[in-house]
Amino acid sequence: MVWFEKKEFELVEQTENSVTFAIEDDPNMYENYPYHFRLEITYTVTGKTIRTQYQVTNKETDKKMPYFIGGHPGFNCPLFDDEAYEDYYLEFEMPETCTVPKPFPETGMLDFQDRSSWLKDQKELDLNYDFFSYDAVTLDELASRSVSLRSRKHDKGLKLDFEEFPNLIIWSTLNKGPFIAFEPWSGLSTSLEEGDHLEDKKNVRILNPDQSDQIGFDIEIF
Repeated sequence: MVWFEKKEFELVEQTENSVTFAIEDDPNMYENYPYHFRLEITYTVTGKTIRTQYQVTNKETDKKMPYFIGGHPGFNCPLFDDEAYEDYYLEFEMPETCTVPKPFPETGMLDFQDRSSWLKDQKELDLNYDFFSYDAVTLDELASRSVSLRSRKHDKGLKLDFEEFPNLIIWSTLNKGPFIAFEPWSGLSTSLEEGDHLEDKKNVRILNPDQSDQIGFDIEIF
């Protein structure tokens, strides 16, 4: 397993309603991911919506750079002390019928050929910690491009719009932590049938030399 040293992002710009941070490769990163890059993340608040915008730049002058990127926003669940996790449900943009690939927590790999049914013509799904008893849930077949977290007891909640991302990961802890994570990912963990070349993976994004790419998602509070 490859380990990276932690590195803090640097503050680039701050305005009344936004802040931008940046990070660039260093020798340790380059040894494991052999591309010179720059990543900027801008958080912008507009009304009750928070926009997370990534800008990825390939700093190489003579080779293309494959990459994936994704977010890991987590939210308190339940929101109030007199509620239970099971009082909440997920509401998708449209009725969904989909399967999920089998995960292997010990390696982080997925088997896309071994799939289990997860949604059957459902727009709503009541939350239960049993969903995460084995690992995170990888939703790579959703037609919906948004999902909301709602309560059966009140009208407070939030909505994640992930139009620019093909995958959504839903996760919580095995010890019943009071939160749920909605993770929009541009790519997924290595599958058993894939090779070792990053540029050949499903949904990989390729940047030409000196090219930049932008991708982002929105969280609306209601």
